[in-house]
Amino acid sequence: AAILTLRESAGLAGVLSHPGFTARFADELTTPGIRVPFTTSPELFERAVTLGMEVAWLHTYGATFVDPESGRPAGDVRLAAGDSRRVMNLAAIAEMPSEMIFNEATGEVRLGGGAFGPVSPAVWEYTVGGKNVLRSWFGYRKAEPGGKKSSPLDDVHVSSWPPEWTSELLDLLSVLTRLVGLEEAQVELLDEIMSVSLASRDMLASAGAVWPDGTKDSQRRPDYSSAQPGFDEGDEGQLGFSFT
Repeated sequence: AAILTLRESAGLAGVLSHPGFTARFADELTTPGIRVPFTTSPELFERAVTLGMEVAWLHTYGATFVDPESGRPAGDVRLAAGDSRRVMNLAAIAEMPSEMIFNEATGEVRLGGGAFGPVSPAVWEYTVGGKNVLRSWFGYRKAEPGGKKSSPLDDVHVSSWPPEWTSELLDLLSVLTRLVGLEEAQVELLDEIMSVSLASRDMLASAGAVWPDGTKDSQRRPDYSSAQPGFDEGDEGQLGFSFT
């Protein structure tokens, strides 16, 4: 894995963490290892850092890249009062829910007699690693939780909906709403990055990047064992690197 500064890490988050990236590089991503387009444009890099800081702030629920003046307060990911996108608890949850449904016509997520909104279809369908985020969150909190059971203790569950779960759901819906709202800017940025000069392997090496040497190198490198038959890593293969 690369040893990066916080700004560089934020820049990667701004470029990689959105559906537009996986859609654009769907074919390339069938080969193990993420290909990262490194822009040589300082202006585009700064935009990537700005977007990435907000992404990381949201992913950590306001624990990293805190900057109230830039709209990133510590520990508060909800949209401001008066913002039309602000997700609210429209009706209290009255009983342990057995299902969670989405009413697209009203933009509401409903469970246990309660309602939350506004919620967009993109938020309802938001996935990470092929798993729906909202349904996964709810699956462990519904009246009869899902998941693998290996002990009688797995059957011990709350009998009423805890208030803190309502707060958790509001935070989660807020995070997803804001992430979806960043996607258009991330796609536009990626398009611009791909339209100008990208840093080559030689350029990175001259800047101090070091690639693993041999199979015993401690640097993490992609597992090519599952690559397509005949795949040749080649000189320009995707390798881990570190900055020294």
